[in-house]
Amino acid sequence: MVRAGRRHKGVEGDRERFEDDREAGGERPVLTWPLDASNQLAYSFQQHGEEPGSARASARPVHTPAQHAGVGTTYRRRSWRLQVSRRDGRQAGRGRDAFDLTTPADAAIERRLRERIARAFPTHAVIGEEQGSSDGPHDWQWVLDPIDGTFNYFTNLPGAACSIALRRGTELRVGAVVDFTSGVVFRARVGGGVVSDDGPRTSQHTAAGRARLFLEWGSERMGEFEVDMLGTLARVRPIVPRLIGGAAFALLSVALEGGCFVGLGLRLWDVAAGVVLAQEAGHRARWWYGSSPVVHVLVGTESDVDAFAPAVAELARRSDARAQAIA
Repeated sequence: MVRAGRRHKGVEGDRERFEDDREAGGERPVLTWPLDASNQLAYSFQQHGEEPGSARASARPVHTPAQHAGVGTTYRRRSWRLQVSRRDGRQAGRGRDAFDLTTPADAAIERRLRERIARAFPTHAVIGEEQGSSDGPHDWQWVLDPIDGTFNYFTNLPGAACSIALRRGTELRVGAVVDFTSGVVFRARVGGGVVSDDGPRTSQHTAAGRARLFLEWGSERMGEFEVDMLGTLARVRPIVPRLIGGAAFALLSVALEGGCFVGLGLRLWDVAAGVVLAQEAGHRARWWYGSSPVVHVLVGTESDVDAFAPAVAELARRSDARAQAIA
């Protein structure tokens, strides 16, 4: 069930709720919604990328298609000057190719998210795609992917999303996925179900929806190994394969409409929030950890996970020799 969202008190109110949860021993799911909606995590891009409050920015009207989205990107594709750079294999600890793109929005959104989190929860750690991980031990950690599916975002395809998750130790507790195409935020906390700011809706897991298998891997290119992945999974049971190019959006689709998700060679920030949503929608998740922060994950109904787990485990071992299965 996806329920209608409601407004909360904002950063101070969420801080109070967090403190209450901590004093109560942390037994209740933490936070109604971290740093709630509208302006708390929002970062607005103006026509040419000026930050809010600048002289040039204040002279222009602000259009916020995701203003209630936890993070809001305000942009006009025809007028905002996106400049693309290529990452080499040393950045973010990943081997990258010429098709892996980054825009100014990636770094700017993550920077603003980190600033907001630091002010509201100064003792929390953050790990993100653009700036890596905070130093030192921390009980609570935010997991951020400012734009998951950057290639889709840059080439005007659906499937780009912002992914925000919060975990305590290794347990994922809160997740939010912002669909940049619709501007809608979907969020969940452990035990609280899935909530949408787009109004009440019920998950529709039809037979067609359940037949979908979303496959994502840690590269924009498709090679022999990636083609073999599809064959390996299709031999388990009949599937309708979907290649979205954005793990967060794919997991959101599984949560809302059903199906199965297989992610191989991904990073934790790609999938953390989406897994929370899918689990709160009634799905199971099984993880295999590679060399940090690489993860492999299988999400689906109990029968899906039982059926596909041996094949995914083998693919995970081939993708990363150090992968270890965990329940």
